[in-house]
Amino acid sequence: YFHLYNSLNDVHSSISDEVKLLEQIQEEFPSRVKNESLRVEFVSSLDKMISNLDQIISNSEGQLNQVLEQKNKISQDYNQVLSAQRKYYMSVKEFQDACNVNVALAQKIEIFEKKLEELQSQDDAH
Repeated sequence: YFHLYNSLNDVHSSISDEVKLLEQIQEEFPSRVKNESLRVEFVSSLDKMISNLDQIISNSEGQLNQVLEQKNKISQDYNQVLSAQRKYYMSVKEFQDACNVNVALAQKIEIFEKKLEELQSQDDAH
């Protein structure tokens, strides 16, 4: 939630800056076009604005790359946890199957012991 708010706040801030820049250009352009020295100054200020925008773009790209790296790391961590979970469930299933086999064998042993006792009691009776 906070990340979304911060992202939207950054977008709002950059759009507001762009609007201010465009309004400034719109206001200054007609008056500065008439005079040569003002025109040169205006072009110089536009060049500075463009270089500032280029710097903002490179900073934004750096932030984007950082976020993408974090996303990839989190995705790798998630996949590792998911793989461990799968192995855990497979081990639990194998253990449950072994327990079922153990119960079945214990029941067979119990049946054979009862039969053995019956045979021994029949031999004692004769």
